[in-house]
Amino acid sequence: MSLTCRFCVVCIVWLSAVGCNGATVAMKGDQERRLVEYSKPAADAPELAYWGTYSVGVQTVSFLDTDRLALLDIDPETSLPKSQDRLLDSLVWYPAIEGSGNAERAEYTRQFIQDPKSPMPELPRNWTTTGHAISNAAPVMEETFPLIVLAHGWAGNPAALTYIGENLASKGYVVIAPDLMDVLPDDPQVFELLFPRAMINRAQDLNFILEEATGVMAGEHAWLSTLIDPDKVALIGNSLGGMGALRTAGVAYDGTSPAASWIPGGLFENQTSQAEDPIDVTFENLDAMVLIAPWGAQDDAALFSNNALASLTAPRFVISGELDAIAGYETGPKRIYQEAGSQEKYHLTFEAAGHGITPAPVPAAADEYPYGAIGTRDAVWRGEAVAATQQHFLTAFLDATLKSDDTARHYLTVETERASDGVWPLVNNEAPDTFAPMAEAGVTYWPGFRRHRARGLRLEYQAPTSGTTN
Repeated sequence: MSLTCRFCVVCIVWLSAVGCNGATVAMKGDQERRLVEYSKPAADAPELAYWGTYSVGVQTVSFLDTDRLALLDIDPETSLPKSQDRLLDSLVWYPAIEGSGNAERAEYTRQFIQDPKSPMPELPRNWTTTGHAISNAAPVMEETFPLIVLAHGWAGNPAALTYIGENLASKGYVVIAPDLMDVLPDDPQVFELLFPRAMINRAQDLNFILEEATGVMAGEHAWLSTLIDPDKVALIGNSLGGMGALRTAGVAYDGTSPAASWIPGGLFENQTSQAEDPIDVTFENLDAMVLIAPWGAQDDAALFSNNALASLTAPRFVISGELDAIAGYETGPKRIYQEAGSQEKYHLTFEAAGHGITPAPVPAAADEYPYGAIGTRDAVWRGEAVAATQQHFLTAFLDATLKSDDTARHYLTVETERASDGVWPLVNNEAPDTFAPMAEAGVTYWPGFRRHRARGLRLEYQAPTSGTTN
């Protein structure tokens, strides 16, 4: 089977993903549709999904990596890729001083990358979505905060994960989401070139951002350096970002895997377990990791051996769709959860969901095309429910692992694996919209969820053993 055929579904989903050119001051005038991010959840959300106590600012920060290989720029004399500087423009969300900045909610410019096989001529190439962060707001400078690096999926962009970045920043985290430049405006729309380039760059990009952000930054980055606690660091990766996150955490790629064979010229070999002189792409000081529909472990890619996954030690939270046709399920995310060597690990499954479990608003024109819906919405789950569920569990997991909040861990150690199996007897005159309690006799309903809202979910976990450190 050719690479194109094998990944036709990937092309459809991620070539219809959204991009971002950074956060800007809110635009004036009429727009086709004012699209608001999922950063603040709906009223029926679980308890920990709600906005935190901090106002949120957002800025675009650029990180420059030098001497990187350019896969699409070959030196005719050596037949090898030329070296180039790699500039990673990144959205940075952070706790901010209320009322500072320009008081305008940030708008994120998105770009639609057309799949030539499924043209959608009426879909605008660029549109904006409105967030809740304030552009260029003054940061809170009296304290430091844990660092989260947020890695988008293939052909995506930082704005696709705004619902995570803004929400976590409101709860006392600094979130850096680099644009990993999978598809540039002048790139040929050739999947066989663009996807391998992204595979080569993912771990290198993430390691570079982590090293830069946890080091001593000066000049225009000095303000950011004063906000970050370099001893509390987590990495969140979606889809191909999950693949890169695993490698950045020290899980070597298998150079004999099907996916490795897609990359020509041995350009991937120096990141594999077979490399005689591997390049250093491992960040040694990760305290926690979240993987959302991580790509690469499933049988048709098989990038990670069980032995390699067993080398993982940091606490881990895996989120997946049960019917994911791109990253798989049993041999993909679930195997990553099962084989990880972490002493503390969790696996949240959205039953009947596919790969698109990172919801993002889309313009009305997307409704005119079947592939527009396939690429941007799950067939079963509504976007605000997916976003709120993730925000709830990410808050619990990150507060437990990075802030040593033992109360937060109670939301992770549920009594029934399937949410719908939980029991919560109704007491006379009890308010119908309260949150399920934790540690109450006779209640096995998932704590923090509203009545009738803990459905379609499964949570497997291995809680930390007494005295264990990760």
